[in-house]
Order: sequence, then C-alpha cells, then structure tokens
Amino acid sequence: MASVVARVGQFDTRRAITTLWRSGKRKRGEWICADCKTRNAVKAQGRRYSDHTFRLNGVGGIIGGAERHDGGEPESQSRGRGLGIGTRARRNNTGDEIPAHDRSRRNVDKSSFDRRRLDLAHVGSLTAESAEHRNQQFEIAEDAEDGGVLANAGTIADDKIEAIQESTMLDVDYREELSRALLAGEADTVTRCLLAASQANDLDWIRDIPTTTFSEIIQVLEPSNFIAKLGSAHVELSSGMVKLLRIAPMRQVAYEYMTVLRQAVGIRRSAGVKLTLHDYTTLMRSARDLGSQKMGFVMWNALLDDGHTPNTQCYNYYMSAVVWNGLHSAGIRQRVRVIPFHILARKKPQIASRYRNYRVGAGGVREMAMRIFNEMLANGAVADEESFRILITAAAREGDVSTVRSVLKKVWGVDVEGILAGKPDDDIPPKQLPEHSRLMPTTSLLWTIAHAFGVNNDIPAALRTVDFVARQYNLQITLEVWRELFEWTFVLAMPRHGTAKRSSNNIGQLPAQSVMRLWQTMTGEPYRIQPTMGMYNYLIKNLFQRQCTPKIVDSMRNGFGLYKQHRSETYELETRLKAQLWNRANGLPHDSIEALRSQWEHADLVRQRDLIWMKRWLRLLLGSVGQWSRGKDFDGALFARTLPDLLWHWRRHAPKRVRYKTPTGYVKIEFRTEDEILAASMTKECQEGELESIVEQATRYVGHTWMRGETPRPSRRVQRHAGGVVVGRDGTARA
Repeated sequence: MASVVARVGQFDTRRAITTLWRSGKRKRGEWICADCKTRNAVKAQGRRYSDHTFRLNGVGGIIGGAERHDGGEPESQSRGRGLGIGTRARRNNTGDEIPAHDRSRRNVDKSSFDRRRLDLAHVGSLTAESAEHRNQQFEIAEDAEDGGVLANAGTIADDKIEAIQESTMLDVDYREELSRALLAGEADTVTRCLLAASQANDLDWIRDIPTTTFSEIIQVLEPSNFIAKLGSAHVELSSGMVKLLRIAPMRQVAYEYMTVLRQAVGIRRSAGVKLTLHDYTTLMRSARDLGSQKMGFVMWNALLDDGHTPNTQCYNYYMSAVVWNGLHSAGIRQRVRVIPFHILARKKPQIASRYRNYRVGAGGVREMAMRIFNEMLANGAVADEESFRILITAAAREGDVSTVRSVLKKVWGVDVEGILAGKPDDDIPPKQLPEHSRLMPTTSLLWTIAHAFGVNNDIPAALRTVDFVARQYNLQITLEVWRELFEWTFVLAMPRHGTAKRSSNNIGQLPAQSVMRLWQTMTGEPYRIQPTMGMYNYLIKNLFQRQCTPKIVDSMRNGFGLYKQHRSETYELETRLKAQLWNRANGLPHDSIEALRSQWEHADLVRQRDLIWMKRWLRLLLGSVGQWSRGKDFDGALFARTLPDLLWHWRRHAPKRVRYKTPTGYVKIEFRTEDEILAASMTKECQEGELESIVEQATRYVGHTWMRGETPRPSRRVQRHAGGVVVGRDGTARA
C-alpha cells in the first residue's frame, strides 16, 4: 500500500485506495499514455514572421453582445479546415517504391512541388481531430523521409501535374488579371491566375511568363506578404483560445500555404522552365518563415539540380528552416526551455512526436546546423552575422551555453563572463568592426542573445549582455527584444511547488518581484516602450500571484485603453471594407478588397484576443480581493469607490452576477437581467449574419475559412425564446 501512495500522490491517494479495496485490482482499458494524451490535445499556436531570422514575436468570428464586438465569448469549438491532402511514397520510373536510404540527393522529386493540391470541396469538412491527425502524420512522414541534412527526393516527371480542384473562382481572365494583381500585391489573385492557367493547360502562356515577372510572382506569394500578420497575432494565442475563436490553427495555415507555394513552383517547372537563384532564395526564405524543414530540403535539392551555386543567404535560410522546424506547432515556447525533463525526452532514441523538432545529440538541430555551416565554408561562401546568430540559437536549443558564449567572444569579442563579473567596459572592449562589415551586429542579434539565455534560464546574463552589446554598438533595444526578455522573466518568476519544484523546473528561479522591476525599467527612462496587451497579461497574472490588488486595478485600466485603440482600428477597417465592397458592386473605382479583408481580419483577431484577456483579468481581480483584504496594506477606499467604479466601466465584460468579499461581508451585483441577455444574444446573431455576408462578398481562394470557417451555433437562449428545437453541444436536440 505504501508504494501505491508514493506513486499516486496525496491528492489521488484516497481514490486509488478505494478502487483497490473495492475491486481488488486496478481498472483496465481506460488508461491512456501521456504521449497520446498530449498528441490528442495539441492544437496549433503560431509564431511571427519577419525578415530577421529569429524575430519570432508578436481572427475570425465576431463576438457580439450588448455592445457591438463586446459581448460574450463564443461557445463552439473550431472545426478542421483541412484540405484533405495526404502524402505519397516516392517511386522510380518502373513504379516501385524507392526506400528512403536509396534515394539520391540530386534526383529531385520535381512534382513534389505540386503533389498536394487544393481541394476546396473538402475545406471545412474535416473535424479538428482529423485535421490535427493529418498534420501530425505529415510531420512524421517528413521525419521518416529525411534521414540527413541533405535530404533525398524521389523522381517523378515534371509534366505529371495533378488535376486542380474545379472552382468557380478559377474562372478568371488570367492573362489580364495577373499584371493587375502583381501591381496591387494581391497574393490570392496571383494564385488563382496560375491555377487557372494550369487548369486550362495553357503551358505556352506559363512558359512565356518572363523570368523577372515570375520572380515577382514568387515575391508576392511570400508568407511575409500574405499571412505574416496572422502569424504575428497567433504568437500569444493558446490552443484553448484558438478553439474558442473558431479559427484554423497556425500550423494548419502554414501547411496549406506551403502547398500553395509548391503548386506555383510545380506549374512553372511543368512548362519546362527552370527557376533562378533569386527565386530559390525567396523560396528558402519562405520555408524558414513557414517553419518547414521539409520544404527547405526540397527547394535546396531543386536548387542544386538546376545547376545553381548557393550563396550565403541560401545557406542561412537552409539552416534556419532546420533550426525552426515546426515553428507553428503548439507549445513551442514551452518545449524549447532547457530543463532536465525536456532534455531527457529529447534525447530518447524513439522521440515523442511533441519533441520531434527539438532533438538533442545525434541528429539534433545543433549537429545539423553545424553540418550545413561547415559545408557553406567548404564551398567558399562567407559567413555573416545572421549565420552566427543561427549557430547561437542551435547551440542554445540544446543547452550548450558554452558554445553560445564562445561564439559571442570569438566573433564580436563579447566577454559574457567579464560582463557578469562586473568588469568595467574599458577592460572588456568588443571588436571594432567597419560600418559595412558583414559581421556588424544588428537588433536581431540582441533578440538572439535574449532568446538564447532565456531558454537556458539565465535572465541576468540575458539582460546584461543585451545591454552591453546595445551600448557598445549603438543599437536600439526594440520592442521585440523587450518582449522576449519580459516573457522569460515571467516564466522564471512563476512560483513552483510540489512535483514541478522537485523535477528541477525551478532552475534559474527569479524572485516574484522581478517582473515588476523589469516592467518599470523598460517603461521608464530612457527606453519608454509602449507595452503590448500580451505584456499586460503577463504582468497582471504575476500581480495576481503576489496578491497586489491595487496594482492589478491600475494595470487593467492601462490595458483597457490599449484595447479601445485596437477596437477603434477594427471598426475603421470594417467600415472601409464595406465601402470598397459597395464601390465594386456599383462599378466604381475601389481599393484592394483582398488587402482590406486581411487587415480587417487581423485587427479583429487582435480585438477578440484582447477581449478574452480582459475577461480573465476581471476574474483574477475578483479572486485577489478576498486575500488582499486581510493583508497589512489594506485600503478601504478600494472597496468603497475604486472597485465599484471599475466594475461599472467593465460591466459589458463581466459575468451576469459578480460576487466578491470585503472586510465587512460580501458584495453581490447583478449587471444584466435575463431580458437584457436575450436582447444581447439576438443582436449578436444579427451581427454575425452581417459579417458573414461581408466575408462572402470578399471571398478568397486561399485561406477563405482560416478566420471564419465555422458558422456559429445559434444561441440556445434565442432558440428557446423563438420556440424552436434547442441543439446541445453534443449535437443532440433537446426540448
């Protein structure tokens, strides 16, 4: 019995003992391993894109209510918006499957660019679980195929282009529309033109596209131009928030957009035209932004097959695609942290799927990045600042802090040990580089330093080194750098108890006050940065853990001002989109509908994310009041004036009834009656219908359902009021 108690733990001991006593044996058939639980629970969360390799910082349905865009949280969960695309084994000219270890690096599978076709008939038809399973199987297939850094590929003729799904959106005059779309930078229209030409089998027109024009096509289709803002907004969205907002996970978005890029390349190659080195450089950068090691491998092999000699930028993007593989997978911010539990899981020969992109040791990101780096030097390419930033990140990913410090010392003369020892700057001067040197540090190096030491639980080293490099090279510490420092400070200042503390999760533990101290530093002189809503979210959670109720109130008020700014931007973009749709419908000149829709959807996603956070802050505030009221710094004015005033201004974000404790008793407030809630629900449904109409008028071929893929379920309260059949969450009808 003692062994059972030790294994189960104090909270579940009584239940376990009761089960053993009643049945005489453990219950079988219901247990699920931790890996399977995690795999089933994983949903996508994104990272941002940028032109800098490691600046990975920082949507759909509208939430209605008593005031437009300010109502309750949606109840339904997201549905899969998959394309129904699978993987296929590579075969030789006789039709036999080629084993992975027998494939030649130079024999590029030229149809791999277009092997996964868009199938609009299946968009939105998959469940969330099946879409997630498809994405996981795709990643598993990638790992099975890519045995080394220089991946192999099968051989299939270029002219074997799969049939493109029929769609009325492909009925376009691609000869006329392409030039206009390129001029306006409309990636969706460019994609439709290429697919329409391929569907019409107009290979002559595809072949006659000038090389410079096709290079412009690839540039317009870059992820940084089409889904960059969406990726940025997904940075701070948890898996639960993604489901709550009924939007497509960012990993699914990245996977589907990678399919679009491979289609575009496949269509061009099917006409017998090779791509230029500039085109391949752009495609390698796209592989990095999408976090797709597989796409990087395929494009690299195609580059070599077409006889090009890769330059330094190509090698950098290649290494980045390896280091940041799985960039948009759920939980990347947690799994990159170097603690014994994660390292042990990442070292296993049969590594779990959730750690597949973070392997340590043989075949890990550091070894693969070093192999590419050594090949780059052997082929005469000269390493630049970005090359060494990638090596720093790869080493930090595996906990090799000594290599991080060594690179900083040898390349830029930054003595981290001397900085931490408090030596004067004159005693540890960095290298003086020419102004236009390829190794001159940029603000991206500051972000890399913050990230490298942050994932290795050493915030003091991160802060001091960033400050030293910024002062010595006259660099500005950008908002992205502060955000990275603040996020890891919050993580390491979080109190840990029980198993989390015993399992060495408290490595690098910081005092709880560290978050507020860093906040005061970055918002004060001389930096004076404007915090983001994500930063306010971290700060308020830290203040809640410390029971600093008055400071929570102040932070909530500041965050509310930022929310109102985001809400105003959303209203303005929605109004502009409606006006331009009206102009187009009446044959008047109009702005780009595609660009306006993308801007509006991004702004609306930010607004909805802010709204969910503010509701969480209100719950944290009410939860902290009871404990704080018994503290020594109690202030009765907060209960008499401040708290009621704040609740009144936040009444549209508060629950129907609010109850909190005061020193003399309890306060219970009812903000809305049943009739008011019913009216708000009916208003919300009207708004949803109006916004659905806007989206249908501004339809897209690529990603039309990423933001509003599922029609919101009607409110049960409204159904009861109308006397209709009420449909529950499980889909069953109820009286």
